[in-house]
Amino acid sequence: QGIHMLDLFLHLAGSFDEVYSLVSNLYWKAENLEDNVFAIMRNNNSGVCASLHSTMTQWRYLFSLEVFFSKGSMVLNGLRTSSGVYGDEILSIKKNSGDIDNDESFFPSEENFEFEIDKSWDNELKHFFEAISNNTPIKTGNSKDALNLMTLIDKIYAH
Repeated sequence: QGIHMLDLFLHLAGSFDEVYSLVSNLYWKAENLEDNVFAIMRNNNSGVCASLHSTMTQWRYLFSLEVFFSKGSMVLNGLRTSSGVYGDEILSIKKNSGDIDNDESFFPSEENFEFEIDKSWDNELKHFFEAISNNTPIKTGNSKDALNLMTLIDKIYAH
């Protein structure tokens, strides 16, 4: 799932100028197949930082995306797939007042949303066909997005 997580990172952060990574092949020892990738990235314009651990040796299915802001966070655990191996897809949103000196109101609310149906493929296809019908550009998932993703992957493998 590492490539998909990187795609989400780019969608949320724009791009990454600095990339530091470790790529290992200690278990499978197969050419061109990594066991684990650890990457730390930063967008120098916005200051947004991201870290990734993608593994084939954890031996359990795990998908977790954590995004932290000054006034709250979003944590997505699980991934709705046809196989069901990644568990229930639950988005937790925490909101705080931003008043770090007031412990009682720092995280006053949390909402959880469970996604029981994966509509992402339907939404992507709908957008694609509408763009063709209306002669409008593809907004996400276009060739520029793919190039940015592959450029990031090249940076990860280079370090």
